[in-house]
Amino acid sequence: MKKLVVVLFLLITNVGLAQGSKPESTHRAEEMHKHLVQKLNLSELQSQKVKVIQDKYKAQIVELKQSVRGQKQQIDNDMDQLRNSLNGKMRKILTEEQFIEYKKIQAQKRKRKAANGSKGESKRP
Repeated sequence: MKKLVVVLFLLITNVGLAQGSKPESTHRAEEMHKHLVQKLNLSELQSQKVKVIQDKYKAQIVELKQSVRGQKQQIDNDMDQLRNSLNGKMRKILTEEQFIEYKKIQAQKRKRKAANGSKGESKRP
C-alpha cells in the first residue's frame, strides 16, 4: 500500500514536472521515470505500465493547459469587447475633453494594475 502511495505521489510529481511538450520537459520526464524505476525497484513490466500512465497523464495536462489558455484568450477578447462598448457609450455622454481625461484615468489604472501584478481591482493611493 505504501509503495502504491509513493508511486502515485511520484507519478503526480512527474506529471507536474513534465508539463508541456518542450524537449527539456520530455528529458525531465524521462529522468523522473528512470528515478522512479530505480527508487521503487520496478520490474520491466511495472516500468512499462508506469510509463504508459505517465504519458497518458502528461498528454491530459498539456490538453488541459491548452484549454485553459484558450479560455483565457476568450475571456480577454470578451473583456476587450465590453471595454470598447463602455468606451463608446462614455464617448457619447462625455465632452471631448472629459473623454480624454477619462482615457488618461483608465491608462493610469492599467499602469497601477501592471505594477502591482494584480488582475483584480487596483488599490487607490
